[in-house]
Amino acid sequence: MSGESVLDPVQALALAERAQQAGRRPRVVPGWYGPVFGSVLVLYGTVVGAARAYRMNWLMLVGVVVLAAVMGLVARLGARSSGVVLKPTAGAGWRGFVFGGTAGVLAVAAAAGLACWPLGGELAAGAGAGTGAGVGFWVLMLLANRKVRREQVAG
Repeated sequence: MSGESVLDPVQALALAERAQQAGRRPRVVPGWYGPVFGSVLVLYGTVVGAARAYRMNWLMLVGVVVLAAVMGLVARLGARSSGVVLKPTAGAGWRGFVFGGTAGVLAVAAAAGLACWPLGGELAAGAGAGTGAGVGFWVLMLLANRKVRREQVAG
């Protein structure tokens, strides 16, 4: 025991408190998360567009089930790999970021869908909306990472 250092109770409590604070801090999203999740949205938009264009409404239901399963898997892998933005702090403006970001992604998806409609009807509109949502989500994840990094530097 000559080379071991022993913490006194005050030092041990301070170390435990710092560890708890670090555990509560949000962490950056893995770099692959935005593009993979965005690609899933592109595929889903294309499936919905094809289902509408070819009057195969059952395909939309299949698309929703597959979308939910794949997004759940991607989210789980992201959370396990590096801790997708978990437990954001209440005062850090995350609620506004999430609501504003979601509204932005939906607006981009709607605009892209409407812009692509003249190119090929429902199929093009679905693919355009999916692409808009996918790119919008990717950008949102990049912005979330930047926000998390700023919080880590500041706090």
